[in-house]
Amino acid sequence: ISNCHLKSVLCFFGFSHLLIKMNSKYVLVEHISDINTIIKQPLQSTHRIKFTAFDVSKSYVVFGASSGGLYVFNRHPHQFLKLIPSKEGAIVQVCISHDEKHLSLATSKGAVVIIPNCFYENCIQYHTHHEHRGNIVTAIKWNGDELYCGDNLGKITVITLPSLLAKAMFQANYATLMQLDSRIVQIDVYSKFLLISTLTRTHICDTDKEQYRQIGKKLRNGHFGACFFSNQVDVQRVLTETLKSRGIFKKSIDDEQVFAQINDNVQIFCTRPGARVWEAKLNGSVTRTHQFKNLFKNPAEVIRWDGNVDSRLTINSSHDINLGMEQLNFRKVLILDNKFVVTFNQGMFYVFDPVTENIICWCNYYENIKDFKVTDYFIYIWDDNLEVRVVALYMLEQIILKTLFRKQYYLSAELCVHYTADIIDLIELANNIHLVTILKEKITDQNLLASLLPIFTAIDSYTNKKIAIPKLKAGIVTVNPYFDDENITKDRALEELHIFKDLSLTVPEKLGGDAKNLKEKFHKFETTVKKLAQVNNGNGEFVVSPCDDQISSDGKVFQQQYQMSKINQNLESPKFSQLLDKHSVHSIVQLFHNFLKSYKTIEAAKKEVRLWCFSQYLKYLSNHRTSDIQSLNNDDIPVQYALEAFTELNQSSCTCTCSYPTPSAKRHIPQYFELGCVLAKKLSRSSNQLDELTKKVPYMWKYILKDQENDNALPLLIQFGDEDLIQSFSNKFTYDDWDDAVKLLIKLRNFKCVNCEQDITRSTDVMSWMSFGTILLKSVGAQSTINLLMRYSNVIPSDELNANFYQMCIFTSAVGGVPGKAVGFAKVMQSNDTTMLEFDNVMKKFLRRSYVKKPPSCEKRPSLRGKTDLRCSFCDLLLETPLLTDYVTLSCKHLYHSICYKYNENICGKCK
Repeated sequence: ISNCHLKSVLCFFGFSHLLIKMNSKYVLVEHISDINTIIKQPLQSTHRIKFTAFDVSKSYVVFGASSGGLYVFNRHPHQFLKLIPSKEGAIVQVCISHDEKHLSLATSKGAVVIIPNCFYENCIQYHTHHEHRGNIVTAIKWNGDELYCGDNLGKITVITLPSLLAKAMFQANYATLMQLDSRIVQIDVYSKFLLISTLTRTHICDTDKEQYRQIGKKLRNGHFGACFFSNQVDVQRVLTETLKSRGIFKKSIDDEQVFAQINDNVQIFCTRPGARVWEAKLNGSVTRTHQFKNLFKNPAEVIRWDGNVDSRLTINSSHDINLGMEQLNFRKVLILDNKFVVTFNQGMFYVFDPVTENIICWCNYYENIKDFKVTDYFIYIWDDNLEVRVVALYMLEQIILKTLFRKQYYLSAELCVHYTADIIDLIELANNIHLVTILKEKITDQNLLASLLPIFTAIDSYTNKKIAIPKLKAGIVTVNPYFDDENITKDRALEELHIFKDLSLTVPEKLGGDAKNLKEKFHKFETTVKKLAQVNNGNGEFVVSPCDDQISSDGKVFQQQYQMSKINQNLESPKFSQLLDKHSVHSIVQLFHNFLKSYKTIEAAKKEVRLWCFSQYLKYLSNHRTSDIQSLNNDDIPVQYALEAFTELNQSSCTCTCSYPTPSAKRHIPQYFELGCVLAKKLSRSSNQLDELTKKVPYMWKYILKDQENDNALPLLIQFGDEDLIQSFSNKFTYDDWDDAVKLLIKLRNFKCVNCEQDITRSTDVMSWMSFGTILLKSVGAQSTINLLMRYSNVIPSDELNANFYQMCIFTSAVGGVPGKAVGFAKVMQSNDTTMLEFDNVMKKFLRRSYVKKPPSCEKRPSLRGKTDLRCSFCDLLLETPLLTDYVTLSCKHLYHSICYKYNENICGKCK
């Protein structure tokens, strides 16, 4: 049977996951970054403090130190965030809660400290517990708001955050659960079940019934671990109930039925001596023993990958050594990418598939491993030299496409050459490996192209073997849409398969009894077949996969929408939106690819169709699927396609050669800006993709600059020149920052780039001194503004600051209080025809008075009753100021300056 037919059969009957595992080639990739430089920066000023423990989550990397402090770093990008001090001694364990709200630590003195909400709040609270005083805490594990702890003497405790005890105020928020025979090696949790591995045994505990039992009969002696394994979404599900008043757990009798009604899909894996692994159920019974010692052949290669577009392939080979049984022993076990089990010792690590019983890879390239953490498909290796290595496990197709999308064409090509045989095997099975044919246009090295020829030939050969594709009158060629293998549900397919088997019985037995005619019989059969063809549409709903005539109709729907858009871009066919609604975002990308591929026309027209596809895709995402994009990884195809579409549609030339935006960039507001912000947020600041985005769409600096620190942001803020953006930063600027800003604007007003000093196009988009001075006035007040501008008066043209600016300065100085309110008031009055002349008169009267410090007498206003803090209902300035002396009291008791009342057309704005 050919691979093509094998794929069709397995996908039809719901076994696509087996097909993927049978044909997947996995590779180890080390991400080269500045992580070690950044991690060591906080300790550069001292040689006394050392990092002693660490943990990794989806967003953070946290190190515990010998000083008792916690050093918190961001993962994307690697960046130091904060230091959280503690006074309980050197830290030996660190654990981040699964929801990334809380931190826990254990110290060398046996103290356990919980720090809630420490990632988001600056006010740090500590909850310290001394249940393990005098012992060494060897394992801690979060389960929701509960923290389980184990120490070197076998004591197990649980601590619950106080916020969960509101309904039980008099219960203690910690409890001792168990006292086992030896050191605790590892703790794992699943729902209400607790898994504890000691030096000699593994125990499964039911925390609701407060009972536990041993897994298996044979003892062992060593640092062997155990973990739960489930490829379901709820693997990290936690209890929402509050902690009960728990006591010491009782050991259950072997035949006692205390683990009834449990999830059989959850497995337990316990490591054993001699590269063996026990597989057990939640009831504690061992179902089988996996033997891996004969599966260790060639150690995996490690591909070194950085973000440089010009990167070339660099591979580090593992050491080829003879392994003794002690070296092959598995230790702690962790779950990698919710698919594989990974374990490590001091000199190597292993990844194995518990379903197929295959070693996915093993590696001894990294030596002196001190600790080992996983998150998603990333592995963080910490060695004795306190260096961190970030390694990821990718499918071969995945890493090739990642390098391709990042425009690292030579790296992608060299990967293809290195794994030629594996790629040729993937051609008939993988969905997107054919995209490597773009390398024909991107690679100029003829020797490299010659090495790629076998792959190109195999892709062309497979394409030619396909059945001839019908061509419609409109010029559309129908092709098979993307088949979403991963969304087929195995259990559902097997359930419907039994119905299909039942239909193989005789017609009189199965249909004759109830069916009244042949049409009804056929309908029953057709319904069953449709159930077999159901696939997940990406929203948790199951729909029937499209057949050939439906595929053809999909092309017609796209063509109809395209023609409608040429008439009016706002027109949308209901069929078009319905078609997209029933597909996952991955499938939608393939639909657009297929439509573009099938549109046979001249290159200029094809470009028009391509831009239409981009626009429709972004429009649909913006209106319906933004949350889907937010949940995907940066390198997923829908995200990359959206990024390509956004940059292509909004490309602008408003960028200096040094990549700084020119002042005219702020006028080019991109289409689908909100979606662009979502994409920019997903990209790392150190990423080439983010640099590429801001080069092509410089307006995106308006979003990106909001998160920049002042030192880095100031030159960009001035050159970009968006007044609202500068205003949002103005309260953070010091006087020295404003002094630097004036120097930058002087340079920019001479049409020089503030970064590289190259000439930029002369344009009225450069910020004026009037606009800059107004923002400066709001920030530092009148006196500091005048002093600063006077310092550079010889280079600021006299006509750049008009009378209105000096009026604002005088008004702000005289009124006092918050400068922003005074400047806002003056601008409103100066811009209104009704109040402009009256405001001028107010200023003249003020300047003519001999004693400006003496406010006018209020003796004729007894209604104020001596109150001096009354404010105008419109401008919120004080009623009595050296300038604004006239006010009115309305019948509704609201007070207004006379000029404000006139601006409001003699109507009370509050009562209106």
